[in-house]
Amino acid sequence: DEGSRAMLEVVRMKPGSRVVDMGCGNGSVGCLVAPLAGPTGEVTFVDSNARAVALAEFNAKANGVPNFKLATTANPLDLG
Repeated sequence: DEGSRAMLEVVRMKPGSRVVDMGCGNGSVGCLVAPLAGPTGEVTFVDSNARAVALAEFNAKANGVPNFKLATTANPLDLG
């Protein structure tokens, strides 16, 4: 989306950076910033939707993200 694209245009990272992709969805933002963090950096993909985290894992592997973690969180708005 336009917001993610704008953020990626201005982000500044050093090799070895640790990134948290909150609300990662399919993991596209984390996958795009992973090369900036380099092989010693790390991306953590976080979402409340387990399917989204599974897609982020698939995409991280498919895009060769060297170091990543995954986390599925409880949705605080899900009161059902």
